[in-house]
Amino acid sequence: MANPLRALHSDAEFLRDLLEGVDGPIVVAGHSYGGSVMGEAADGHPRVKALVYVASFLLEEGESTGELAGKYPGNELGSALRPVPVHGPDGRRVDDLYIAQEKFEDIYAARPKATASGIPLIGGHFRVRHDEIDTNGTLTLRHNSRLHHIGLGRRYAGTSVLVVVHDLHVRVLSTSGRLLRDLQLDPDRDYQPQPRT
Repeated sequence: MANPLRALHSDAEFLRDLLEGVDGPIVVAGHSYGGSVMGEAADGHPRVKALVYVASFLLEEGESTGELAGKYPGNELGSALRPVPVHGPDGRRVDDLYIAQEKFEDIYAARPKATASGIPLIGGHFRVRHDEIDTNGTLTLRHNSRLHHIGLGRRYAGTSVLVVVHDLHVRVLSTSGRLLRDLQLDPDRDYQPQPRT
């Protein structure tokens, strides 16, 4: 989406208008300033089911993006911004903010950087696979050269799924993200039946 990037409230109105044209449930993702925009645009919207903040601003009531940007040590952005006057959506003068070119390197160097530690956050072997549940309501999964049949039920026959495997832990999800089955694979059994409820 090409947001005008002129002012938080008008940018949020622009995004909200766009959301009105989307049918069904909505998940909105935002990066950087986009977090501020989507937070305001989605507030109270009946079809927005989730917001995903990707390295972005999450404002408290009454807080501004500029205030939050300068709140923590190591953030030199506020002092390096250069205002450039432009016309806002209602014709009034507003300031676009740009990082002064001569300060860009200092700002980038001031922020702590993520580095590899060599220590995995979660150990083990991971696999992800797209599949379809067969006519008997099962999936077949290979573990240590042995086939295992995971029961999901005939009502799911023909359903496209995502299978996420971490060692012996198996999750089967619908393409919409709904968890259909979560189990610990028993390596001694070929068939992993559904639990009785």
